[in-house]
Amino acid sequence: MVFQSDSTRLSDAFYRELTGHPIPVERDVVATLAHAPGLLDFYIWITWKSWTVNGQPARVPLFGSNGLTNQLGTKQYSIERLFRHKISHWLRAVSQLWPERPAYVSDDGHFLVVRSSRRSAAIKPVESAVKSQGFHIIPSSGLFRLNL
Repeated sequence: MVFQSDSTRLSDAFYRELTGHPIPVERDVVATLAHAPGLLDFYIWITWKSWTVNGQPARVPLFGSNGLTNQLGTKQYSIERLFRHKISHWLRAVSQLWPERPAYVSDDGHFLVVRSSRRSAAIKPVESAVKSQGFHIIPSSGLFRLNL
């Protein structure tokens, strides 16, 4: 990536990856969580995971080599009791911004259960949301511009 004033140039490969596998996050939610990096990471992760779930809900272990602690990745999450408390706090916070949030901690406390969000009214494709506000997205060699 090369940064120029108020625009970002993406490599062609990265641009194709983004446009080929979009994750419909709410721009307003991302802006709201901008100063809470752990919570923002968790919101983006739930959005991605719930968008990729097909059929039965996914049961993601909280701990272990494939656990959520490793996917979110900091040492402070290695103490199980504290991490479960953090996840509960983050789930409550996400629920305030996304009432239909498709995730909850399993009854035994060992898994985060994530359902598909493809029909959730809380997630709108960015292009539709932007067009409804009078903006247009113009991808140009990986450069995004919002024009009025």
